Amino acid sequence: MRYVVKSIPCGKIRGIDTLKGYSYFSNIPYAKAARWEKPVQVTSWEGEYDASTPTPFCSQLGEFSTATSPTSVFYGYENIVKQAVRYTEDCHRLNIWAPDGAEKVPVIVYIHGGSYCTGGSTAPAYGGAGYAKKGLVAVTINYRLNLFASAVGGGHTGNYGLWDQITALQWIRDNIAAFGGDPDRVTIMGESAGAMSVQDLVLAPQAKGLFSGAIMMSGGGILPREFGRRPAVEAEAVWEKIRIAMGAENWEQLQKAPADKLFHTWSKITAEYKYITPATPIVDGITIPALPEELAESGNVNGVPTIIGFLSEDMWPNTLYEAALDWGVRMEKAGKAPVYGYYFDRQLPGSDDGAFHGCDIRYAFGSFDTCWRPFEETDYRISENMMDYFAAFAATGKPAVPGLATWAPLGKQQTDFLHFGDEPCDMVSVPKDRLIAFQALGKPFPTRNV
Repeated sequence: MRYVVKSIPCGKIRGIDTLKGYSYFSNIPYAKAARWEKPVQVTSWEGEYDASTPTPFCSQLGEFSTATSPTSVFYGYENIVKQAVRYTEDCHRLNIWAPDGAEKVPVIVYIHGGSYCTGGSTAPAYGGAGYAKKGLVAVTINYRLNLFASAVGGGHTGNYGLWDQITALQWIRDNIAAFGGDPDRVTIMGESAGAMSVQDLVLAPQAKGLFSGAIMMSGGGILPREFGRRPAVEAEAVWEKIRIAMGAENWEQLQKAPADKLFHTWSKITAEYKYITPATPIVDGITIPALPEELAESGNVNGVPTIIGFLSEDMWPNTLYEAALDWGVRMEKAGKAPVYGYYFDRQLPGSDDGAFHGCDIRYAFGSFDTCWRPFEETDYRISENMMDYFAAFAATGKPAVPGLATWAPLGKQQTDFLHFGDEPCDMVSVPKDRLIAFQALGKPFPTRNV
């Protein structure tokens, strides 16, 4: 193995020279935080930091239980690469793919999905090598999940995962130039809960100036409460039930409780509620100062150029379509930067699940080699087009690629989306009837027998 050493503001750091035109740095600590404490940015370390070690996942179900659902089996089966994952509460880590010789190149920062409850920054589907080969610096980040991100009460205000993301972006702002990245051209990108996290960063005053563009894959815009942000008073009532069930006399005891007992108690009590995830961020009056629709109406958002996409067999596709179009119209009305929409309906080869929730991640990263599916020439063409559009967007704020269709922003008069599918990219009118029909089936996620 060949190593490369860089001097960054935090100190010296050693990563892996892949001999493929880029270097890879893993498991980089960007912050420190005890349970339910706000993260404190890492600004220095002693000696030469070894950034060639595996990156752990933040504490989640896999740490405390071997139980799996048909949906988790489906998504796990997609990967031919099976990870040996380590879990920890001390999980504030990020990974960087840096092109050789890069100087002030655009940066893409990816925020993983997983219903705010599961996932990690090194899943096989979103390695950053593809963007590094295109001359961009790529970053993937961990952030706290499930109960470790969502405690409200006893002086705790929740949204710890969102605070983590903000702190990661602050670390990137202060250090990414040493990897060849331009801190003034940072595009944040996420899928599902990662996309909703990107939307929350667009709302968060603390994130202002930390990014210049946003890409939201299946989760952008103002979504219904089942997806969206909870009032703090409701979250606090749930956590009071958890405290009582744990037999904790106060929050200090709860904060020190065994992680496994706390996780199982949290899971049992939050299962009674109808939210898509019990770890959904809340309107805390700080990072999310008010309801998203109120912030959009007043124009108090980080109005950067934005891409919002969804799929034909997505998680509630009509809801996602309407939210994307609505956000484009709202930003146009508020005089903010343009919003571009895309619609993906490529039926993935190898099964009859269609363009299911999350399948566009592999196209956005060109990560077909870690999946079992027999991808075809059409799939590689879609992936190359999507990555080129995203790379151009990260560089200029406009998804404009010579030789490809002109991507027009959404607005009151312009409601077409860019289409990724069997035919060459083009602007299309989204087939709303198809979306409504699939959504009526009530099957937001594909499944596979355990």
